Amino acid sequence: MIKSFRCKDTQTLFETGKTRRWASLVKVATRKLAQLDAAVTLDFLKSPPGN
Repeated sequence: MIKSFRCKDTQTLFETGKTRRWASLVKVATRKLAQLDAAVTLDFLKSPPGN
């Protein structure tokens, strides 16, 4: 469902799984980006597990 990124660092993290900017948050941010990308509609995001 992710169509575009406002932040280049977020796009890099999504595409490569690596970023220098948020090194301490890579694991959580990668999981959240995967949830966003897997959502078919916004209704799927209403109550994500481990929000």
